[in-house]
Amino acid sequence: MTPPLLVVEDLTVAFEGDPRPVLDHVGLTVPDQAWMGLVGESGSGKTMTALALLGLLPPGARVVGGRALLEGRDLLRLPPDELRRVRGSRIGMIFQSPRSALNPLMTVGAQIARAVRRGGYERKPERAALDLLRKVRIPDPEARAQAYPHQLSGGMCQRVLIAMMLAVRPRLLIADEPTTGLDVTVQAEILELMQGLQRETGMAILLVSHDLGVIAENCQRVAVMYGGGVVEDAPTDELFHHPRHPYTAHLMATLVRADRPVDLASVLPGARAEEPPGAGCRYAGRCPHVEAACLSRPVRLEPVAPDHGVACRRHAELAPLSLEVKAGTRGREEAS
Repeated sequence: MTPPLLVVEDLTVAFEGDPRPVLDHVGLTVPDQAWMGLVGESGSGKTMTALALLGLLPPGARVVGGRALLEGRDLLRLPPDELRRVRGSRIGMIFQSPRSALNPLMTVGAQIARAVRRGGYERKPERAALDLLRKVRIPDPEARAQAYPHQLSGGMCQRVLIAMMLAVRPRLLIADEPTTGLDVTVQAEILELMQGLQRETGMAILLVSHDLGVIAENCQRVAVMYGGGVVEDAPTDELFHHPRHPYTAHLMATLVRADRPVDLASVLPGARAEEPPGAGCRYAGRCPHVEAACLSRPVRLEPVAPDHGVACRRHAELAPLSLEVKAGTRGREEAS
């Protein structure tokens, strides 16, 4: 069996002066040469997890525990200079806002050429930059290379970022909401482009998203985050057809409402707590199946089936109820 490319164990991040962690013992495994999905509501910790892996946490935030092994090297303990080299070669990231991730004072061609120099291409950087623009299907690459980010559409800027990542040829690409803010047609084009490039280069992709449809169509494995931790981790088909955590089951219920905007608060029970829970399960404040034991101590991921982990004390007895959540929501939708 091929060893995983990235293994994250007990990743914990907190802000200075605040004892409550924003990431609490996060664990996930990214298979080599595959797509891994990281899904959850806004504020669940998806982007913070990605930034922690890259050493790009916001001011005041720091890693207080855990490890992140990329090809056996712990990213969380590398010296800054060495992490910078790894970040520019072995691991890369496409940010949620592509235009703001580009330098507004440099042409996109110059920015790609700079990445080419870092990636060690044998060809001249400027010529290689044009080749990369063609590879990401940007029309008229000679003219586009002379443009500044503000002169390009959001979809074009996203393609430029993908070209820059190809220039450094990372083993792992983190894509943080790569289709957010793009129209449906451009979203499909970007995802199709990433699929082709992943097959061509063999890189692994960690796809961060709240879009369950995008996750289902692209990822072989999915980790579900809630309240700063992973509550379920499983192969995609297993997760979508047999969710074992109440939160995952309620997320699956939102899929039947994909033909219109979904208000998660109307589907997920209870009110979302603004502060992380204390010692108990992080989902206790919204779970309709909570009991006293759920509040007594932290609940960590535990294997419940081959290659399937769940952070829920009652996962065995609640598995049928998870399916009833989906069926009940579907019935309400059909009746409306």
